[in-house]
Amino acid sequence: HRDHTHDPGVSLVIIVCEGCLDLEKVANFWLGTLLTDRSEDIYRMKGLLSIDGMNERFVFELIMLNVRGCPIYNEEEYTTHT
Repeated sequence: HRDHTHDPGVSLVIIVCEGCLDLEKVANFWLGTLLTDRSEDIYRMKGLLSIDGMNERFVFELIMLNVRGCPIYNEEEYTTHT
């Protein structure tokens, strides 16, 4: 849209990690702390997570503090339609 301008105060952060994530450390500690401390600054989070000890990868999405997630059984379908 040509008439639309972006707020210069909004930015994008990308985090890429190799391997599987420790669910306790990432979800419960890091993410919990981040959302407790900075929830008013976070509009959206989205990711594809490999969790240690789980065979499936998980889609993670947070919009305005509403979190949802689900396992991916067909990763090709996720990556081609997202």
